[in-house]
Amino acid sequence: MLNTERNPLWCCFNGQFPSLQLRPYPPNIDALLSEGRSSDISRKLNNLFCFSTIGVHGSFQNLPSPSNVVLCGRSYHRMLDIEPGQHPLLWFFYASENRKQTAANIEVGSSIVQQIGQTMLHSNAYMEKFRLLCDQAPGVPYALELKNHPSTSTEIAAIIHTNSIANSSPCSVHVWRNHPTANEGEFVDILSGQYELLQYPLLFLHASLGWLNKFFPKLTQMKHYRMHLLQNDNRFRSLGKLNNEYLVDMFSRMEDECLQYRHHGLINRAGGDKDIEYHLGPNCIGSKVWASEKVADSLALCREYGSPSLFIAVTTNPNWPEIRERLYPGQNASDQPGVVARAFKAHFSLMMTAIS
Repeated sequence: MLNTERNPLWCCFNGQFPSLQLRPYPPNIDALLSEGRSSDISRKLNNLFCFSTIGVHGSFQNLPSPSNVVLCGRSYHRMLDIEPGQHPLLWFFYASENRKQTAANIEVGSSIVQQIGQTMLHSNAYMEKFRLLCDQAPGVPYALELKNHPSTSTEIAAIIHTNSIANSSPCSVHVWRNHPTANEGEFVDILSGQYELLQYPLLFLHASLGWLNKFFPKLTQMKHYRMHLLQNDNRFRSLGKLNNEYLVDMFSRMEDECLQYRHHGLINRAGGDKDIEYHLGPNCIGSKVWASEKVADSLALCREYGSPSLFIAVTTNPNWPEIRERLYPGQNASDQPGVVARAFKAHFSLMMTAIS
């Protein structure tokens, strides 16, 4: 039922935008990440190498199957100081043995950790810049500025003194070293082009093609992620658990962007008053305004067409052949949300055709 030929809309929306085809994995990494267990350990593996940390201003609420967890609050990415603590930036340049020990503790093989680490040192665009920061004089506070809008193709980073932070580019990301007040880290702006590249190095091994609306204003986040998933589907499908985290995180990012835009608009209309009372609009699913509009629409439909005769619910069967035949060894339907969504849409379209 699912079309195996690539639709022109998958690539670049009929030429409206450039292709987002990611550079392929090196053969050894591609072979490692295509194994049956790679989906189960993909999130653990990514956490061993990610440059930023992920968190939430709120809490996580566990739910019974099929839902696993609900994010209550705003998610964020944060850059920690490169020296104190235990995190991948420190492991790359100062304490590589700590990564091996951490990998052993979470049952991730040392061979795959070593190969990915070596590949990132030679292929990831950030590594050379981070090494520059580590080569600065010890004990002196410095910051590495990752520029969001470089003026040239090579000017993506610069070493700056902490006193120069106020003059840095908007939405730039700063990586600190020996800064006395940077223990809590710096939050990465959701509009930064570095946002997904720093957090998901396993998906973006070469640190390229993050979403940036400056260069392509009409390329929305939704279109950007859709193009990634459909053009680079083997990568996202084989790393199923990490793909799920990426999708939830990026959906939260889209919602945050919409809310931020609405909030700024209200502040401007209020003459710059930042204390203006703020309510979630009808575009926010689950808000009071959204629920009120749904009730009003339902009543209007009943008034126009009369009471409904049937209540039809369509659900997804994870054992549909369209889904099962596209799973990698050791995976289940939850590891392939893109395939599940396409299969459901195909069945739903057939049902609507039959009804009409």
